[in-house]
Amino acid sequence: MTNSSQPKLYTRTTKWYNLAYLAYIALTSSTLVITTVLGTYEDSNVSGVGVVRSGAMAVVGIAAIVGISLDKAWARWAAIATYGCFIFVLIEGLVASLLANSALTMLLGSSTLIALRGLRIVMLILALVGVGLLMRKRSTDPT
Repeated sequence: MTNSSQPKLYTRTTKWYNLAYLAYIALTSSTLVITTVLGTYEDSNVSGVGVVRSGAMAVVGIAAIVGISLDKAWARWAAIATYGCFIFVLIEGLVASLLANSALTMLLGSSTLIALRGLRIVMLILALVGVGLLMRKRSTDPT
């Protein structure tokens, strides 16, 4: 419980934006880990590194959610670490789609591939907004 005489570390906007986006990251990462462990992705090429990375993102993301909810200072760095890993995954996927061979383009269609690239760029921008909100200093002026 936070002492009411202490100033809050996070603004209301920062807190709720990051809680929502970190919940999204933790949910998608844990979904990948669970479906891989259950064998849903048997025939695809999901790497062990990707599963471990997603598991770490889920665990650290949940820790950041708890820390931000409790207004802890360490949660900022856990959230930034989660965002950093997520941004890396987004850029990795964007580069992979740009270097995609013609078989993938034929399978998905060029318009679908363009839409997926656009979605990755939007998610990248939203993640960068979350990092920016966390890095902004809270003013000490109560007015």
